[in-house]
Amino acid sequence: MASNGNKIYSAIGKMIVSYSILDFNLRILIAELSSHDVRSSYMLATTLHNYEIRSILSSLGHEKFANEESARELDSLLGEAEKLQNKRNDIVHSLWLVGDSVAKRSKLVARFKKGLKTEDEYLEVATNKKLADDIERVSERLWPFIMDNMFKKTK
Repeated sequence: MASNGNKIYSAIGKMIVSYSILDFNLRILIAELSSHDVRSSYMLATTLHNYEIRSILSSLGHEKFANEESARELDSLLGEAEKLQNKRNDIVHSLWLVGDSVAKRSKLVARFKKGLKTEDEYLEVATNKKLADDIERVSERLWPFIMDNMFKKTK
């Protein structure tokens, strides 16, 4: 039977792989909504930060979708992706102290007018697995959402 430490490592790994797929999907969707070919659009998208990707996708959605409700639904999905990215960043850019019975995430941060501060959080395997599952859910919802709405375009 795997130790809790191995389960934490496995859950973090799953989250990282799931996020890379979500990130790819967000970038490739720019090509799906733009008038450019997929290869050229993806080349441009690889140079952008995630917040820029979400901003561009939101703007393209409002421009391309005939139904404003569809654009708002895309914005909601992009908001979920942003929250998941922030959680992912906390996990990836932290020091992990993992034992057989506990996993502690620790991060040193320097804050304006506050100096150096430590953020500590104890995490369970289930928390990391849920994050990976949530990332996969958003990623899976992207492609059908875009394809369904691409064919409804009347603008």
